[in-house]
Amino acid sequence: MFCYPEKNFKPWDFVNAPNCYWQGEKGKENAIAATKWLLEEKLNWSHDDIIEKLNHQIFIDNNLLGMLKKAFNASLHTAMEATYPGEFKKWELGTHVVNGSWNKDEGIIAVKWLLEDKLKWSNQDIKKKYCKQIYKDNNLYGMLQACFNSSPFEALNSAYPNKFIAWELPMVPRCFWNSKKNCIVALKWLTEEKLTLDSYVAKKSITKSILLKYVLASLCGKYTMS
Repeated sequence: MFCYPEKNFKPWDFVNAPNCYWQGEKGKENAIAATKWLLEEKLNWSHDDIIEKLNHQIFIDNNLLGMLKKAFNASLHTAMEATYPGEFKKWELGTHVVNGSWNKDEGIIAVKWLLEDKLKWSNQDIKKKYCKQIYKDNNLYGMLQACFNSSPFEALNSAYPNKFIAWELPMVPRCFWNSKKNCIVALKWLTEEKLTLDSYVAKKSITKSILLKYVLASLCGKYTMS
């Protein structure tokens, strides 16, 4: 390495880096330097490039898989968090996050990040557009499965308790309208909060067109006010 100083060889340019090069605090500093070199100098990647392209194969191709394993326990997010603290969420990196690595608190953080930071949706946007597909499109479907039983409404209600009503969203949870209680609650919400009618008048006044207007057409023929 010292015979050709003009070549500017890096320790990881060779089959094996020196013993203990990736170990301990100094090893972590070396690993951070190597990661920055790979992404900024060798690949010349932007922030978005890292999100779109980073995977374990990149480290294999550049003789740095051993570094990733020894310094960062083979975790892409651990490597990025050490190298660029706070710049990347773990669900933005790699093809997916292993389901078992999620807990509910992290899931809530991810839901808020998706809606507020990534999509920048208002409450009205959520009511018009919210669905399971946004989790699939943003590498968060595994989180939805692990933390919220694959239920978009459960995820939303956990992140924003009682802020959104199931029937105001594009899709209600599966079998939601099979529950008589849910139907009655929805009808009371419609008559008391939206139409401000008493139950006697409501029974005579509510039509299919009114239910359709308030996204409650699924209630037609199910239950009446009690």
